[in-house]
Amino acid sequence: MKRLHAPAICSWGHFYIGVRNLMKNPGTGKYAASLTCTLLLAGMACVALGTFFYFYRVKPAATAGVLNNIDWGWELSYHLPYVLISMGAFSCLFSLVLRKIDFSGYERPDVWLLSLIFITLLFYSISSQIRFLDNDEYEHLHNAWMMKEHTIPFFSLHFKHSPLLEWITVFFMSLQNPSTLIIRTMRLFIFLLSCGSLCVIYLIARNVFNSYRTALVSVWIVLCNFVWMEKSPEIRPDNLMVFFCLLAFLALIRFHETQRSRYIFLFVLGSLLSFLGKQNAAIFIFSIGLVVFRHVLGSLRTRRFGIILITTGITITALAVLMIPHDIILDIGFKHLIPNDNKFWPTRFLYKILEKNPEIFLLFVAQIFLFKKIKTSHPIFKEYILSVSIVALAFLFLMNRPWMQEMIVMTVFMTLLAADALSRLFRKTGVIICTLILLAMAIPANRRLIKKYIVKKTMTRDLITTETILKISGKNDLVFDSYGKPIFRHHPLEPRYLMYFPEKFSRLELLEKSRTKFLIKDSYYPRLPQKTIHWFENNFRKTKKDPNIYVRDMAGRK
Repeated sequence: MKRLHAPAICSWGHFYIGVRNLMKNPGTGKYAASLTCTLLLAGMACVALGTFFYFYRVKPAATAGVLNNIDWGWELSYHLPYVLISMGAFSCLFSLVLRKIDFSGYERPDVWLLSLIFITLLFYSISSQIRFLDNDEYEHLHNAWMMKEHTIPFFSLHFKHSPLLEWITVFFMSLQNPSTLIIRTMRLFIFLLSCGSLCVIYLIARNVFNSYRTALVSVWIVLCNFVWMEKSPEIRPDNLMVFFCLLAFLALIRFHETQRSRYIFLFVLGSLLSFLGKQNAAIFIFSIGLVVFRHVLGSLRTRRFGIILITTGITITALAVLMIPHDIILDIGFKHLIPNDNKFWPTRFLYKILEKNPEIFLLFVAQIFLFKKIKTSHPIFKEYILSVSIVALAFLFLMNRPWMQEMIVMTVFMTLLAADALSRLFRKTGVIICTLILLAMAIPANRRLIKKYIVKKTMTRDLITTETILKISGKNDLVFDSYGKPIFRHHPLEPRYLMYFPEKFSRLELLEKSRTKFLIKDSYYPRLPQKTIHWFENNFRKTKKDPNIYVRDMAGRK
């Protein structure tokens, strides 16, 4: 065991020395190669150690007594292999990114900022394998399994979200046996995907503002962003949508810089993939289209051509609305724009974001008033960024249920303008002031990341419940819960098994006729109608394996 620990400890020690040397001579990039190599070795050592623990450790038993009182040491042992693999995979990825960075333009504050980004992302990598599971994550995993089992089709206009995430999940499911390992795998995939999004944000900011520091500040503010911290590690389609939106925007920037038509093709491809990730990408596409349309109008020489163009656009839009069946328009993802009884306003989430990250909104508003003074490599770039930010904010008030994940695109593009303002402030102040500002942002963000997502709100109980139900049930047994927590077991009410509003549950007759064998009690169970709860209490008894799992006394009887 000591021989396995030694390479990791040695590599991380060399990594610290490399960072210290780079701090002393940031502009030369003299120590960047050795730093990159050391980080790669440290990452590979962590992956090897995590893999060893996964295959050869004695897995701690998850008894009912343990579930009632989980101690920190037991929980650490439970998650350790996956945490090491996640940290190692991130370190290897970060080393590849460092190889592409030209340190000749870096100053000492930039290296400080890069170090803070690395440390924070390291906490993100740990959090991705420990933090609690949102109900939506179970939903997407179970939907993917239903696709694999041909319970639902691989594509349908009636899907609530575009199916790209489910397709990717099906691919990973086909590579492994049915187990909770799919949760670990998809969490790692989403984390690495979010790191890819951060790399694209860096490239966008560097190209738009011609500044390495602005690029680093952009990444740093996004990492400290409350919305990003809450939603980017989760298995949800929003992260795929954001990644491809950013790639499409980078392709658009490259088109303006080079005038090569292949970048238009890449922009269209990225936009289509983002829409395939989630339909909300239409907001991003619409925002870009508004700016393009305004510039097309401005480039026309006479007013007559402008009137003709506007009239043609309105006519085509009207014909499309009249000729295309309304059901198709709604089914491709716009049902959530029709007002209904479940509508709520986004203000509660916006207030929370403003409370946690006031600097983003304050700097963004300041940039709006100083919009003409913002210097970008092409004037249209700042118009694109402002358009996406404002249109995405406006659409939140049109949606019926604007949850926090709907705000990721908005906050990312707001961050680009906010980062420009903050980096200009850095240039006017000294190293000490810069360091204090960075620490003022870093300490609360990392404290929240560690305290909430690594120590307090963990996925341990949910994972153990899923592991237990998979052990005690057969493949054909029916399991009732709210969001598909068993993942690889059928729900008695499939394919419409989700319960967003359990108090409105009205399918008790179907449930009674089904041969439901297991019940998983979750936070939604107490909100079911009393008649439904009464039926469960009369027909199910608690198992000894898990206090949240109940088994039917006599399967098939009411």
